[in-house]
Amino acid sequence: MKGTEKASYFQEALTIVKRLLQQERKDKNKLYSLHEPEVI
Repeated sequence: MKGTEKASYFQEALTIVKRLLQQERKDKNKLYSLHEPEVI
């Protein structure tokens, strides 16, 4: 894996984690799974 590929991979993961940490109890479209973020 090259540097740019790693950066892209980790940027995607960090975006998901940021979304998880910022969600609130009353929010809709909550994130329930880190390994399958599309799960509702």
